[in-house]
Amino acid sequence: DGAGLKEEIAYLVDLYNDLTLLPKENHQELQAVLKNIPHDFSEKVTRSDTATISLELPFPKAQERIYKEVHQLVYPKERFVALHKKAKRQGFTLNDCLLTAYMRMLATYNPDAKRLPLACPTDTRQFLSPVEKKELHIGNFTARYNPQPTINATESFTASLSKVHTEMALLKENHQFLQSTLTLIENYETQSLDELRETAKKNYHARSIAYTNMSTLKAANYTFSGT
Repeated sequence: DGAGLKEEIAYLVDLYNDLTLLPKENHQELQAVLKNIPHDFSEKVTRSDTATISLELPFPKAQERIYKEVHQLVYPKERFVALHKKAKRQGFTLNDCLLTAYMRMLATYNPDAKRLPLACPTDTRQFLSPVEKKELHIGNFTARYNPQPTINATESFTASLSKVHTEMALLKENHQFLQSTLTLIENYETQSLDELRETAKKNYHARSIAYTNMSTLKAANYTFSGT
């Protein structure tokens, strides 16, 4: 996963900068995460990975060549800092703001959708103990939340933002990502490799519409000595 790649690169930089460092053991045991999380989430909050609501965006149909287009918007530093401060004052996160903007765009093109189901990743390394966080954890520790707020593109942005924030706070408080993760772990512990492959073929696919959260890089962790 993305956080694992960050950790791997930072580790390689460390080895480059200090030739006396000994190789670390890589920990990929998910139980280290699960032991710090309550498992009584199922009766509180569940969000189905629904297939009953189909979201669309106005992408052109692929003809002879596959359609590829990238749009990039770079926020000026001053505007980014101002947004961060304003969101924090009102009890929102930057991720709340960007997720809301994305959902409002989806609502514009999908006015008949009663809810906006979207898969949002989360890094489960956050639940490791302070001691374990200092160890190497390169692997796939990604789980997902399935927020499904009702967003109307004609309402105020703040109204939409409050809905998204409330939904994400509820899912995080109740560890909703475990709804799918525990099933995967149970399958891993009870099924053969061939069975796992068949399960993966049936259930896992690239999503036509998805959302990913933000990541930060600390310069000190990615700087080669002498540069």
